[in-house]
Parts: sequence; structure tokens; C-alpha cells
Amino acid sequence: MKLTDKIILHGGILISKNQDDPIYLPNVVCRIGRERLASHAATKANLNYWFSHLGIGAGILAASTEDLSLADEFYRVVFDNVFAVNYTMFGSVVITGLMIDDYVDVAPGVGSYDITEFGLLDALSGGNLICRQTPDYAFDITGDDALDVLWGVLMC
Repeated sequence: MKLTDKIILHGGILISKNQDDPIYLPNVVCRIGRERLASHAATKANLNYWFSHLGIGAGILAASTEDLSLADEFYRVVFDNVFAVNYTMFGSVVITGLMIDDYVDVAPGVGSYDITEFGLLDALSGGNLICRQTPDYAFDITGDDALDVLWGVLMC
């Protein structure tokens, strides 16, 4: 049995729109994410770099452990903060509709985005998909709307 088969990873995403009560979504940890963690552990690399970016998209297919990328990614951002507490690693970031407007090159406040998938990644472009989640509903964001995202992965 491979080391990656022994790694048990749990956790999830807390998302709050405009400082409303947060919504919790459980993790779907991808096979590549497990392999990347095992590789980092084997080489004693800094685990803070196991993941570093949040991707969002409009994909609607259910998240799977075999996913290699988001289905329809339209925005990716580096986490403001990546940190560990005991056996849990976290990434946190606040994104706004204006930030996405700038990224996709539309006039400020013009874009309207329905976010239906989230990805935890290890690079600004390309890279490896560590976790992916597709909630049962869309998070809509425009203009100054802000999404506070805290993504945690617990190693057991």
C-alpha cells in the first residue's frame, strides 16, 4: 500500500459573503493533493507551500477525488495568509467582484459572477489541484461584494 493511501485528509471551506454568517462546505481532496502532501512530507519541504492559491469557477460537475483542474475556472488568487495550527493547514483570502473585474479585464463594477466551484491549488497558473468543491448553489458576486474564504485541510 502506498503512503498516499494512508493519508487521511478532512476539512473544508468557510465562506462568508459581505460578513454574513459563514457557510461550511466539506473538502473533496483530490488524489494529486494527497500525492503532493506525501511528496512534501518525504522531502521535509515547507508544508505552507503545499497549497498557495484559491481558484474559482463556473463548473457544475460534482467534485471528484480524480479531478485535475477546475472545470470552468475564471479567477485565481494567492491566499493572503497560509498557516498551520496543529495538524490543520489553512489558507485565507478576501475576494471582491472588483478584483475579478480587474483580472478578467472588464470595467470596474460591470462584471457579475456566479461562483459554483472552488479549488485549492499550488500555483498561480497551471499547478496541481489539491482540493475541489462544488456547492449546491452559486455564490453571486458583483462590484464591492466581498467573499471571505477560509480553507482548511486537517491531516489525520
